Amino acid sequence: MVEHYSLVNQINGLVNEFKFTPDDKYLLLAPYTFDVAIMHIFLALLTGGNLHIIKDPIRKDPVRLLDYIVEKQITVIDIVPGLVDIFSEINKK
Repeated sequence: MVEHYSLVNQINGLVNEFKFTPDDKYLLLAPYTFDVAIMHIFLALLTGGNLHIIKDPIRKDPVRLLDYIVEKQITVIDIVPGLVDIFSEINKK
């Protein structure tokens, strides 16, 4: 049997630190087959939040991705600093 205590501990720590609620909307950017996605999927499920899984054309286009985040009022997202920079440049235009 494979036990997942580290995943459970990480999710519990995130919930306790950031006070996620069922009103939160999570955006899954990583492919669901990627190991980091497991944490995001279960975080949304265990807090009662709404998990958004987007199609590749939106995920790969920063302008469309930012529009999606704003339109759907996403409250929880895990992104790399480079994407934050790109979003900042888009907002300057």
